[in-house]
Formats: sequence, C-alpha cells, structure tokens
Amino acid sequence: MINFKAIRDAIFSGMNKSLEPQAIEANQASYKPDYPFYTVLFAVPNQGFSPHTGVYDNESTAESLKQHRRGQEKMTLSVSSFSDEGADALQNAYNAAEWFAWKGYEYLKENGIIVIRIEQIENRDVLKEDEYERRYGFDVHLRVSSQSTIETDEWIEEIEFKE
Repeated sequence: MINFKAIRDAIFSGMNKSLEPQAIEANQASYKPDYPFYTVLFAVPNQGFSPHTGVYDNESTAESLKQHRRGQEKMTLSVSSFSDEGADALQNAYNAAEWFAWKGYEYLKENGIIVIRIEQIENRDVLKEDEYERRYGFDVHLRVSSQSTIETDEWIEEIEFKE
C-alpha cells in the first residue's frame, strides 16, 4: 500500500516551507488563492504493477499466515505555476523545479520519497474569457516505498500425491 496522504503532506510541507508562492492541490473548485501560486497534481499516481515484483516474506504462527510484500513504486506529479504575469509564472516554475532537484530532493528523501527525474518546463497558458492565465509547469517522476500484507487462517491440512 502506498500512503498517498503522507506523500502529499510531505510535498506540500516542503514546498510551502521553502518556496514562495503557496502550493495547493490542483483541481479544487472551492479554493483558489490570489496570484501567484503553485498547484500540484498526482498526474500518474501509480505507474502500474508487475506481478511478483518486490520483496516477499512470510510470517507464520499456529493460527495464521501473513504474507508481506515490499516494493518500490513510481508515480508522476504535475507541478504548475500560475500568475497574471508570464515572467513571474516562468520564474516560479523554474524555482520549483530547482527545489525538486536540490533542496527538495534532500527533504523528500528524508521522507521516503525519491526524485527520479524532473521534466522540462513547458508553457501551460490557458485563455480565460478575454485574458490569458499565465502558467508554466513540469512533471516530476518519483519513487516511493509500498508495503502490503495479506493474512489468512486457512491451511492445507493434507494432500494426496500420486506418482
């Protein structure tokens, strides 16, 4: 299991302690701060599973069997900088990308999140009625640990074997 809430909290905590302006979760209809601000979106929350990858181990007692799987999962964040000025949006996007590459890399690593790659910064402007909302953004690829447990109390008591 991936603890998405803990990952989200670590990312927002780190960004909001180190960067100006404020970072918020993307696609919130109820809250939008004044310009400038950042949004962060789990664009690809899990890049898929391959069966039987990871590390497996068993823990058995007389009453039950627990099977544990530990793995390294990949995900992609989309980070966007919003402003009413194009140069501000671009500068803030650059500052955020640099944070993920250096200070944020160390901070996130301490929280069990590894930055694998930071994609190029791209223009993401949107025309809203008669004006453009200035946006620049990039994607960040991360690796995080996951752990799952399955417990069973069903046992095979005996089997028949024919040669």
